[in-house]
This record gives sequence, structure tokens and C-alpha cells, in this order.
Amino acid sequence: MKKFTALIISALMIFSLSVQALAANPVSATEDWLSDWEERSSLSGKLWQNPGEDENDRIFTWLSADTGNTFSYSDGVSRFTVEVQDKITLTGVINTVKLTDLKDGNYRYSYTADKNTYEGTFSVSAKDSSFTAVFCADPQLGRSGDNSEKAVQDDTYGWERTLKNAEEKGAELILTAGDQVNDGFSLTQYNALFSVDTLKRLPFAPTAGNHDFYSPLYPLYFGSLGVDAFGNDSYFSYGNALFIILDSNNILTPVHRLTISSAIAAFPDADWRVIMLHHGAYSAGADEFTNMICAGTLKSTFDEFDIDLVLSGHNHFYSRTYPIYDGGISTIGTVYFEQGSASGGKCSSYDTSASPFIVYSADNKEASYSLLTFTKDTIEVNSYLTDSGELFDSFTVVNTKNSEQAKQFNLFTAIIRFFERIISYIPVML
Repeated sequence: MKKFTALIISALMIFSLSVQALAANPVSATEDWLSDWEERSSLSGKLWQNPGEDENDRIFTWLSADTGNTFSYSDGVSRFTVEVQDKITLTGVINTVKLTDLKDGNYRYSYTADKNTYEGTFSVSAKDSSFTAVFCADPQLGRSGDNSEKAVQDDTYGWERTLKNAEEKGAELILTAGDQVNDGFSLTQYNALFSVDTLKRLPFAPTAGNHDFYSPLYPLYFGSLGVDAFGNDSYFSYGNALFIILDSNNILTPVHRLTISSAIAAFPDADWRVIMLHHGAYSAGADEFTNMICAGTLKSTFDEFDIDLVLSGHNHFYSRTYPIYDGGISTIGTVYFEQGSASGGKCSSYDTSASPFIVYSADNKEASYSLLTFTKDTIEVNSYLTDSGELFDSFTVVNTKNSEQAKQFNLFTAIIRFFERIISYIPVML
């Protein structure tokens, strides 16, 4: 019995080590990059932007060990000093300023944290012009090695390269579909997440993943994102698009319906309606039960409110669907788009051959991201591998203005599907 127990323990240890080995980030942080790791992983001075209610609003949040910090910004002609709202927590001070009704143009800002002064820049673009957002998911810093320091370092290195590449290609808004860190209570992982300079220049809109929602840090850090709705739900307008962020860890569909209806009532004229949540309603991944519970019940709601695009993550695997309406593939409907790992911290493989809804999937073995360019009539999506720079997928989402046509078209498919369900219950005689 002792020998058997020893064998079991040995097998578990080997399995554990193999999982860690398989999960290791394919790209290690360089020695040069690691030279200032102590500063990167520290608390004081870490700043990020969030979108406000619309594209003319910005919210700046930064961390410090003490209160009494300041913030000012300049449009090149005048300098404005803004009152800082500070919140004292057990983990440090969270400083916030909200800028509203900003004019188009380039801005410089400066802020203090614990008697040190930091500077940065940001831009505001015209409402009626097209814009490009980067969509990524699951940076999950620390995932590539069970929260070890090396794992956090390597994953932060990947997260930084992804955002830097996207910014260089013209991204002006960051969308991240959950699991910012691997341990929702880890200050080091969050400090590392916010250490990336791109977050000082571009607004960052995340959603809560299953590694985020259980900790008080997520709502403390992102409670000012857009228009605060219910729980971790929020929404904001940017350019001609309405972005609705849902916490799919909350399985109460009426709560999310209220968020969606409130968002649309606030911005009824948006050309595009985009949902972002962590668990996808349609997924190429194997986590079908979780996806069904967390997001599957929302599919009819997405149909009802004419949602154009649903962004998700969770499975660390890239896939997208045909346009879907009323549970079936349609000429006009909602595209469900699942992104892989933004850091390369974990890349998964799945067999998608059995899914009739997936039009394309990719088994990427490195960090990836997508650029979404919004115009009045289309969203052009181009997806890249972070390290090789390869453009591995491109597609276009067409505006669902003619959603009534889709409903009429799907009346016939709904009738056919009804009889198919009845037939499916008839026993097959062998």
C-alpha cells in the first residue's frame, strides 16, 4: 500500500511539473528588461487610464503609499490643476481624477506619488472619425508558472510587447476580456500589469475574469471605468461605438439585461453595439459548461438588442463564429469572437471540428492580439501574433442595421428548428 501511495504521489508530482513546463511562457524576459524589475513590481506611481462616459472623458488612476498627491494637465496653451480623489485602502492609496469634455487634440499631464513627479501624454480624437481598438484577453500575469516571480516577469514582458505592438499599429483604445492577473489578491501582479507605459497613453477597458472577480482589488482599481452599472458591469461610448462590459461570473441574466438596456438608452444613436465579457457564449474551447452557464443564457438578449459583436476570452484559444441569430447561422447576426493569450502565459489547444458555428480557429503558441478598426459600415478585424508579427486572420463585421430582415429570415428557420427538435425526441428504431 505504501508503494502504491508513493507511486501516486510521484505521478502527481511529475504531472504537476509537466503542467508547469507546458504552461511556461514561450518567451522569457531579457536581462536588460529585468534590470528595473524592482521598480516595475513596486506600488508607488503606477498609473493607468480608463475611458470615461464617452471619448471626450478620461479617468486617470494611480497608486501611492501616501495621500496628498497632485495632478495637472495641459492642452499646449493652458495648464489645469485637477482635484485628486484619494481612497485609502489596506493595500495603499488609490488616486483618481476624472477629466470631462476634453477637446480634440494632444495633451501632456503630470502627477505626483509619494513626492515623486511623473509625466505622460494622451490624445483625444474626433467623435465622427474612424478609430482602432486593440482587443486582447487573458494577460493573466503569473499563469505561466503558478505565480512564481519568473512567471510574472515573463508574462509581464509578453503583455508589454503586445500592447506596444498594437499601439505602434495605431490602436487608441485597449479592450481586455478578463483575467488581468492570475492571483486576484496579488499586489505584485497588479503592479506589474500597470507598469506598461502604453497604459499611461491609451485608455484601458478590462472586464472581470474568473481570476479577477473574487478579489476586492478589481472593483477598487476599475470601479471608475465608464458608466458604473451593476456589480462589475459598465458601459461607455467611444467614437461611433457603444461598448458594454459584463461580468460573466455573475449568472443573473436580468442584471446584465438591465445594464444592456441602460447603455442603449444612454447612447441610442451608436452605429455599433459591442459586448465584452470573459466567458464566451460560443467557444471553440472545452469549457462548455462554464460558458453555457455564464454567457449562454444571454444569447437571446444579444439578439433582442441587436448586438453586433461579442468579445470574450477565458479559454486562451482563438476562434470566431459565423453571424448568429436565434441560435442559428444567419446572413445578419452577432459575431462571437474569442481571443487567445495577450501575454503568452498559457496557450491552449482544442478540437473544434465538432462545432458548426466556428468559422475559424487558431491554435496559437504565442501571445496574440487583434486590431478592430471601426467605420460607419464595417469593423475590420486584423489579428496578429505578438512576436513573429504574423497577420494570421482577417475578417469584416457588417453593421446589423437591417436586423429586422434577419428576424423575418429567421422566422422560417425557427419553424424548421421547432420540428427538428420534435423529431429529435422520437426514438430511433435499430
